[in-house]
Amino acid sequence: MFFLYNILLLLIIALLAPLPVVLMLLRSGERRRFIERCALAYSDRLDGFSKRPFWIHAVSVGEVMASVQLIRELKRRFPGRPVVLSTTTATGNATARAHAKSADAVLYFPYDLTFIVKCAVRCIRPALFISLETEIWPNLYRILHRQGVPILIVSGRISEKSFPRYRAFRFFFSRVLVLVGRFCMQSALDAERIIAVGAPESRVSVCGNIKFDLSAPDVSPEEQQEMRSLFGLGPQQPLLIAGSTHRGEEQQVIETFIELRKEVSDLVLLLAPRHPARFNEAAETVAASGLAFVRRTALTNGAVRTDEPVIMLDTIGELVRIYSIGTVIFIGGSLVEGIGGHNPLEPAAAGKPVVFGPHMQNFKQISLVICEQQAAFQVDDKAALAGILRALLNSSDLRAAAGAHALAVIRDNSGAAARIADTVASCLSKVR
Repeated sequence: MFFLYNILLLLIIALLAPLPVVLMLLRSGERRRFIERCALAYSDRLDGFSKRPFWIHAVSVGEVMASVQLIRELKRRFPGRPVVLSTTTATGNATARAHAKSADAVLYFPYDLTFIVKCAVRCIRPALFISLETEIWPNLYRILHRQGVPILIVSGRISEKSFPRYRAFRFFFSRVLVLVGRFCMQSALDAERIIAVGAPESRVSVCGNIKFDLSAPDVSPEEQQEMRSLFGLGPQQPLLIAGSTHRGEEQQVIETFIELRKEVSDLVLLLAPRHPARFNEAAETVAASGLAFVRRTALTNGAVRTDEPVIMLDTIGELVRIYSIGTVIFIGGSLVEGIGGHNPLEPAAAGKPVVFGPHMQNFKQISLVICEQQAAFQVDDKAALAGILRALLNSSDLRAAAGAHALAVIRDNSGAAARIADTVASCLSKVR
């Protein structure tokens, strides 16, 4: 089965190889990413470790932010043990460098080709490998297993959408999952699904969702005032933040914003597209609506927003801190199909009222919990979005109650990082 997997992988690479080569030649950032994913620059960043490190893999932004608390817990429980954090996406890598300060090294995850993975494992020399959520890399897992390196899948989940696909290839996944030492799943349903896909039942447990361990950045009142001044906001001026938006969603948010400004005339919108490659596209959508806007990157060297009703957040890594000055937060990827939503706990951890659309499949459990506890509001469409935003903007009591409920939900559901650290401790005894 591994032979067939590698043949298929090589065929895919042969078909897609021209794309990364072109990007590598055109963009220095892509060139660095490609080189690192080939494990060609790892050794330069991994010198001087006195102990074999924990290797934590977090695909992109949401997983990276969730890993922060786990890294802190591991550092507390295992002082002196280095932590290497790998990511797949460029935005995840940038977020890791900005927020995962406790990590001793941040790398791009290697391509899952045998010769590349062997090089990566030889350079990193991990004591233990931890994958956030359910990332399955057959060649990496096989090589780690051969070298006696325990593999953990933590905060694991299998979505309703992906479960049928996993189950259809159970004959293959069962051969890979048997290499994993422990599965710390988010919920009992996720545990049932991973077992159905082929994980040994005796190695599966429910540890909860590490994303509930997320704590908001410590943004002081002085820092909040600095941000408000930078964005040209008055002390009580309302700010609607639309975070991690996607194509087809900015237009709906802008139309809703225009409608709301008829009643809340001083309302300001901060629009934060999910992907940097879409910053210009989103800006064009705002311009086409007739609204003036200012880019965040233009607010430097003493420049501040004047009277533009829209702020375009065209930077990476700032949004989670900016949530602290928001009045109401809308979570993107939820009004359009095919995305599955984004993490609503980041603004919730800041004690802010959160609103999202009907498509939250990627955060189904989280969205159910926070809505049941009246910490967030889920809407079916743009009209309903306008209605709940209007209610929240017009009622400080409603906003305060939702924010308080959000903090309570996070407090009551936290602890996954500590439970995972317990599992790590039990696995370390198996390291040769």
